[in-house]
Amino acid sequence: MKRLRTLDDVDVADKRVIVRADYNVTTGADDKVDSGEDFRIRTTVTTLQELLTKRAKVILLPRRGRDEDPLSQLDLSPVSKRLEELLGQPVRKIPNLTGEDVVQESHRVSPGEVVMLPNVRQDPREAQVNDQFAAELALLAEVYVNEAFGEAHRAHTSLTLLAQRMTSVAGRRVQLEIEALSKVANNVPRPYVVLASGAKLEDKIGMLRSLAEKADVICVGGKIANVFLAAAGKLDAAQFRPDDIAAAQSLIAAAKGKLRLPRDIVTGSEDGQHYVKAMPVEELAVDMPAWDIGPETVKEFLTACTRAKTIIWNGPMGRCEVSTYCAGTRQLAQALSKLSAYRVVGGGDTVTALHQFGLAEAFDHMSVGGGAMIALLEGKRMPALEPLYVED
Repeated sequence: MKRLRTLDDVDVADKRVIVRADYNVTTGADDKVDSGEDFRIRTTVTTLQELLTKRAKVILLPRRGRDEDPLSQLDLSPVSKRLEELLGQPVRKIPNLTGEDVVQESHRVSPGEVVMLPNVRQDPREAQVNDQFAAELALLAEVYVNEAFGEAHRAHTSLTLLAQRMTSVAGRRVQLEIEALSKVANNVPRPYVVLASGAKLEDKIGMLRSLAEKADVICVGGKIANVFLAAAGKLDAAQFRPDDIAAAQSLIAAAKGKLRLPRDIVTGSEDGQHYVKAMPVEELAVDMPAWDIGPETVKEFLTACTRAKTIIWNGPMGRCEVSTYCAGTRQLAQALSKLSAYRVVGGGDTVTALHQFGLAEAFDHMSVGGGAMIALLEGKRMPALEPLYVED
């Protein structure tokens, strides 16, 4: 039997400890990470403070941004500034990822000090799973700590090969994520209800197929709900990709009555300046985009949730970046916050919305990873977690 190695299994005093972090956060117009945007940063603070208390020499290896993001989204300056505020001490930045000068710099880190390497995303070898890149990074530290649960389903160099080259353990947040989600992944208490949404069906269809086999009810919102409504004959299917319609029809058949789709929709202009409060889906015209779920849909979704013992929520029910189209998500969140079911929330947009509503603390577990959370619940391989286990 394998056991997860944690910080309890390693002596970090006076050791150089590389902490792989997922700092994929957004910033506002002021280019600052404020208290409503810093969830993924705050979740690493417990581990960092423990390492500093134990006089470790902390070398942060962060990742920010996705492949398609502009260079401005890769900048770590807003992240380091917010981290300094949370830790109450300076975070010195090292200008390069690898090289002899970086090795020398890593050996000069003092016990109780935090330094930050550049965004690992900037090196193309990260996504290539490159052994040479892992070897170069391994020269910087003696202990590896994974605090990047949001990327646990990815097989990137710094998550897998680097972890295999040294003593590797789970950070406190990764440890918490595994413990909390295992309650749902193994022998889930029923009834089991899933709230799911998204912008593109192709990004969510695998998750929905898997959950359709395990959940008792799946409530679908967001833009993907439009595809399902079209597949069910409620909207004009011609406005959607044929492959998406076929996939939605297949899932509707496979789900055998488990899917709950919107009954009414909030529509209007994209900026929310002009909108219709709610319309039955049967009355929507082809050119009326659905931006939020209406009150009748909220009631139907809550009827399923009220009976549930386990609720998984992945994705806002509307376009919450526009306040006009966030009412359905807010109403749903307010009601869910009062239920006794075991409630797990995942996905950056959902977490951000709950923080904006002041309801984040009312849920049983807020996962830092949407895709990683679902992958673990589906029982998929988690490459970044594998090096953290040891035979017991």
